[in-house]
Amino acid sequence: MINQRRPRSSALLLLLFASFVAGTLAATYRVTDYGAKGDGITDDTQAFTNAWRAVCLNSKEASTLLIPGGKVYLLGLTKFGGPCKHYIRVQVDGNLKRVDEVWSDDDNNWLLFINLNGLTVAGAGEIDGQGASWWACKEAKARIAS
Repeated sequence: MINQRRPRSSALLLLLFASFVAGTLAATYRVTDYGAKGDGITDDTQAFTNAWRAVCLNSKEASTLLIPGGKVYLLGLTKFGGPCKHYIRVQVDGNLKRVDEVWSDDDNNWLLFINLNGLTVAGAGEIDGQGASWWACKEAKARIAS
C-alpha cells in the first residue's frame, strides 16, 4: 500500500513543480530578447518599448519585465503606458542611463510610467538620469530669459 502512494505523490509534486516553473518562465519578458544590447553605447529605447508592449498587451497573467544585471542600458524618452492587462513588475537589475541629449521643455519626462494599476519597480540596478546636464540647461535658460 505504501509503495502505491509514493509514485502518485511524487508524480503530483513533479507536476506541480513543472507547472510553477513553466508559469514563471512564461511570465518573464527580458529586454535583451527584444534587442537591448546593454553595452552603454547603443540606444536601447526601441527594445525597451517593444518589450513593454509585449508584457503590457500580450500577457495572460501578472508578469515581469526583466532588465538583466551587469549591463548599462542607454535610454532616450521612454513611455511605459497602460492600461495593461495584468499587474507588472519591472525588475531593474541592470543600470539605466539617460542618453546624452537634453530635450525641449515639451519633453520633460525621461522615463514616464502612466495609466497603470498594479505596477511594482524593484531591483538592485541604478537609474541614472544624469541630472547635472538638465540642471545646467535650465540654469542657462533662466539666465538668458532674465
